[in-house]
Amino acid sequence: MATQRLNVEFPSDEFAYLKMLCADKGVSIKDFVVPIILKAMEEEEEKLLVRKAKQRLKNLDVKDLIPIEDAFKEAGFDV
Repeated sequence: MATQRLNVEFPSDEFAYLKMLCADKGVSIKDFVVPIILKAMEEEEEKLLVRKAKQRLKNLDVKDLIPIEDAFKEAGFDV
């Protein structure tokens, strides 16, 4: 996987604690922080998808609905 460098400003007092925490765990700051950021991104993506789904359901018009069998056929499933 290709990577990009990410530089962020971080509070000095908290940075000292972060270094201590990572040293205690025996991991680098990068190895500690990257999974946390990726998990937070996944959670935000899920929230976004939920908001989009709610909006689509809110705007749903009953006349646009089709029987489930027809939906399966359109998706290429044999029913």
